[in-house]
Order: sequence, then C-alpha cells, then structure tokens
Amino acid sequence: PKAVRAGKLKEAAVDEALRHTLTLRFRLGLFDPPQDQYYEHISPDAVRSDGHVAAAVDAAAQGLVLLQNRKVGPSQAPSLPISGGRTAVIGPHATSRGTLIGNYVGQSCPKSMDDTSCIQSFL
Repeated sequence: PKAVRAGKLKEAAVDEALRHTLTLRFRLGLFDPPQDQYYEHISPDAVRSDGHVAAAVDAAAQGLVLLQNRKVGPSQAPSLPISGGRTAVIGPHATSRGTLIGNYVGQSCPKSMDDTSCIQSFL
C-alpha cells in the first residue's frame, strides 16, 4: 500500500492484520467450497428474521456514538454541520456498498434497496 511505501505504516502491521483476518476466515470455513460452507446454507429468511433484526438493532444502538451539536467558540457556531434535526450520510463512500460493509459477506439490506435507502429506512 501507499502508506507502507511512504513510511507511514510498517509492513509488519499489515502482515499482522492480514494474519488475523485470514485466520478468522479459515476458521469460519470461508475458503472451503461453497457447498461445504455452513453460512451458505442459511436462508435469507433466517438471516433477516424478526429476532435477528431486533438483535442487530440492539447491537447497533449499543455501539452508536452520539454527537452533540453544541455551539462552540466565539461565534457560537454549531460544532457539526447539521441543522434542522436531519441526518446526513455524506462522503465518497456514502453510496458504496462494498466500502460500507467491508468484508462482511451477509446481506445488510435487501438487494432491491440501494445503500442510502437502506440507511434511511432506519432513521
């Protein structure tokens, strides 16, 4: 990566991160043939069951970082560029499913929904 070439990241750190990731993937059987993978045989109905969705919502709620948009500095301007009680999903990866879910191989939202619609459905 560019960060290694630029001296900002040690190659050993990349090796260690890859070691952890690949070890986990091997333990999960993700390099086995698809027909032998446990997770390939779980139906979408089970993945998005009411109980699983409730557990995911609970986990997300417990992991949220809430930012208070306090007024700061001499100008008393809001610290975050948010007004009117709205939530903005912005940036170069806001509509990039691959970037948002990383190496997660499950289904985050129905494929019929784009990522922005998926996020909006929870707001």
